[in-house]
Amino acid sequence: MSLHICEKKLTDSRIATMLLALAAVASVIRQADILVPYRLLWYLNFTWILPAAFLLCKNGKSFLDRRLWGYYAFTTIFAAYCIVMQVVSGSIFMGKDLLNIVISIGIMATSFVYWKNYGNRPNLHFILQCLLLITAASALK
Repeated sequence: MSLHICEKKLTDSRIATMLLALAAVASVIRQADILVPYRLLWYLNFTWILPAAFLLCKNGKSFLDRRLWGYYAFTTIFAAYCIVMQVVSGSIFMGKDLLNIVISIGIMATSFVYWKNYGNRPNLHFILQCLLLITAASALK
């Protein structure tokens, strides 16, 4: 009798799911700033680059889905408004509000592309379990 070890292959779906879970967990840690030293919190914002870059490489055309165009248009119009108002008034309009909108649209588009290409019940359960564990850990701390 031979011993068989079941190896799970590292598929694109698993990689995308792990990267999205990592980014979501980092977002929770970022909000509950008790698990990480304060000076490191800023770097947690960049974890969303990992799933976004992976999805851009694997499914770049999905970011151009028509259902995302309205969000991209809103962001573009808001950015143009900020630029015009800053030039006209001399006040600072290109600030945190615009940055927050761009980041939010990036996270939303990344999540959309992930779900469109790799979303299913087991992957969603994995992401939710990771979020549940980190939330419980932050509550206990």
